[in-house]
Amino acid sequence: MRIAMFTAGAVLCCATGVPAAVITLTPVADTYVSSANPTTAQGSMATVVANNGSTTTNYRWVYLRFDVGAALAANAATFADVTGIKLTLQSVTAGALVESVYGLPAANDSWTEAALTMSNDPNKDTTVASKPVFDVTKAYSNGTTNVLATWTSRATAGSEDAFNVASGPVFDYIGADADKVLTFVIAADRNTGAGGVAWASREATSSATWPTLTLLTTPAPEPGTIGLLGTAAAGLLVRRRRTVAARA
Repeated sequence: MRIAMFTAGAVLCCATGVPAAVITLTPVADTYVSSANPTTAQGSMATVVANNGSTTTNYRWVYLRFDVGAALAANAATFADVTGIKLTLQSVTAGALVESVYGLPAANDSWTEAALTMSNDPNKDTTVASKPVFDVTKAYSNGTTNVLATWTSRATAGSEDAFNVASGPVFDYIGADADKVLTFVIAADRNTGAGGVAWASREATSSATWPTLTLLTTPAPEPGTIGLLGTAAAGLLVRRRRTVAARA
């Protein structure tokens, strides 16, 4: 009887263990704002930059927009199928600096590459005139935190993950967004360290260096698979009954 029960569990495990699908998105828009060029839109630049420092010329933060909804629909998946999310950047001008990732709720997510500048950015905090930074109160909050992720950027140029998660605030943010067209903001705190990092944008010459959002999904079993599970379970039950009867 123990052998039959173990086998039934194995069949169920293998049948429901649908191979995960990897969906990779590049931004539909990306840019940054700069206190060094406060009235200039940076959407056509080959890099996006996040800086902080002691003067107004050193403050910049990044906007990355991804259409997660369209990507999931194109792969016959929903956000409920997502089991992992990773944001990957390619640094071209490196500098180890603590960076935070925020999410913009729909109410604060009206920017465009062609128009957004430091001067007109509705999401900037100017409470310290010499140190304009992203206003974290404009970011999505899950009720506990408005920081989706924090990491220290690499000290040398190359690929790095801003986050690679299977649960938590990133999932909360995307799950709460109705149309799944969403913006990540990368910013450094005005009072933490000094320096900056430039990452390749979607305008970079090589698409291999563009920012990517990777979704790992495990779809639900097909109806036919569920039917096979029932058949297998029924067959094992019959076998178990015959074995018990033969021993009686």
